[in-house]
Amino acid sequence: RHTFDSGRDATTLEHIVRDHREGPAWSRSLHQEEWARFVDRVPAEQVAERVRWLEQHDYSIHFHVWTPAEFLVLLEFARDEERLPFVIEELTPNGHEFIVILRRT
Repeated sequence: RHTFDSGRDATTLEHIVRDHREGPAWSRSLHQEEWARFVDRVPAEQVAERVRWLEQHDYSIHFHVWTPAEFLVLLEFARDEERLPFVIEELTPNGHEFIVILRRT
């Protein structure tokens, strides 16, 4: 909520699960469109052009965004549903970011 991504909605667990199961291709242009609108803040009539530019230049963007609460839900899903062997030792805000410490079990 404190970076250039602040205008974007947090990525849902359902979205991440679909990316994991189907691959990221289905959502790539949607992310770039969101980036053009909410980070680059181009006028609506220029969004499609900006998305083409981002794709042509393989421009690196944040495809997913989370607050600590949503990221915790993702971690709990990975641990409980995907059976990844870890415990969450710490999830702490750090200025405009947050730090997560996991311990393998």
